[in-house]
Amino acid sequence: MMNSLAGKLLSHTFIQECEEIFQKHNYKVHSPKKRVARNCSTATREARRSTILLAFATLNQLGYKLQSPHHLREKHICALAKYWTDQGLAARTLHTRISMLRVFSCWIGKAGLVRDVETYFPGQDDLIHRHTVATTNLSWIGNGVQPGAVIEAARLIDEEMACCLSLQDAFGLRVKESIELRPRKAVDYDRRFLFVTDGTKGGRPRLVEIKRDDQREALAWAIRLADSHHTGRVRWRDLTWKQAQGRYYRLAARLGITKENLGVTSHGLRHGRAQRDYRELTGLPTPIEGGALGAITADMHRRAAVDVSRNLGHGRISVTTAYCGSYGHQLRATTEQDANADSS
Repeated sequence: MMNSLAGKLLSHTFIQECEEIFQKHNYKVHSPKKRVARNCSTATREARRSTILLAFATLNQLGYKLQSPHHLREKHICALAKYWTDQGLAARTLHTRISMLRVFSCWIGKAGLVRDVETYFPGQDDLIHRHTVATTNLSWIGNGVQPGAVIEAARLIDEEMACCLSLQDAFGLRVKESIELRPRKAVDYDRRFLFVTDGTKGGRPRLVEIKRDDQREALAWAIRLADSHHTGRVRWRDLTWKQAQGRYYRLAARLGITKENLGVTSHGLRHGRAQRDYRELTGLPTPIEGGALGAITADMHRRAAVDVSRNLGHGRISVTTAYCGSYGHQLRATTEQDANADSS
C-alpha cells in the first residue's frame, strides 16, 4: 500500500527507483552483528517500505527535493530527526525510524551514513533511552477486566472470535497466531505441547507446554472449530488472513476491547498469561503487581524470566520486563544484603 503523502509529493520515477531497491533488499532480516539467513516478516517489510517513503516525502515537504533515493545525505537524516522531534514523536518511534533509515542506507551502499541515535538527540536522555520496562499493568485482570466474561460475550456473536480470545488467554498467543493456528497439526499426539508456527513474529516457531485445564479446554474448542473449516485453521471460513484480521478488529471494537472502552487491548491477554506463568513458577506476584522483595531471590526471578520469555516466543529474557515489570537494582541490592548477613 502506498503511503498517501509519498504518493502526492514524490515523482513516479523516484518511487519506482525506491521500489527497485525494496525488491532487491527488503525481504531479508538486517543484522549488522551476525549473519542471518532467514527472511523477515511481511509486516516488517511493509513497515520499512512505508517509513522510508514517508521519510522522503517529509524531506520533500522540508524543501529537500531529492532526484534519487541514492542522493540521501547526512544533512537529510539530521533534518528528519529534528522535524520528528519537533513533532513530539515517542522515543520508541524515533528509534524505529532512525533504525530503518540505517538499514536503507546500507541498501544504497552508504553504510555508516546514519549514526547512533545519540548523535541526533544530544542531551535528550528521554529520547535516547527507550523504556522497555513496564510501568503500567496492561493485563486484563490488572485493569479489572475478566477474560472469561468477555470471551462468553464474544461467543454469543461470533464463535471464531471467542475461540481466538480463548487461545490468547490460555497460551499467550498473539492475535495473528490465534487466527492462523491449525490446532490439530500444532498439538503432539499426547497433547502435552502446542507447536506454534503459523503467524509467529519473524517466523520463529516455539513450543508451549500444555499443563492447565484452561489450555486443554481452549485447545479442544479450537480443534472442533478448525475441523469444521476446510483449511483446518481457526480463522473464519473462506476468509484470507487480511480479511480475517479486519473482521477480528471490528469485532474487538464491538466488544469494547479497546483502550478507550474497557481500557485494554487484545495484547493484554498475552500480558496476563505471562504474569500468570511467572506467579506459577515463583509462587509470588510479578514486579508490576507489587513484587515480593525479601521473598524472591535473583535466581528464582531469572529462572522464571527465562521460562516466561520462552513461552512467549522471545529470544531474550529481558523482554519479560515489558510484560511483568522489573525490580531494577532493588533485587540485586536485597540479594547482596542477604549474602552479607549470611557471611557475618
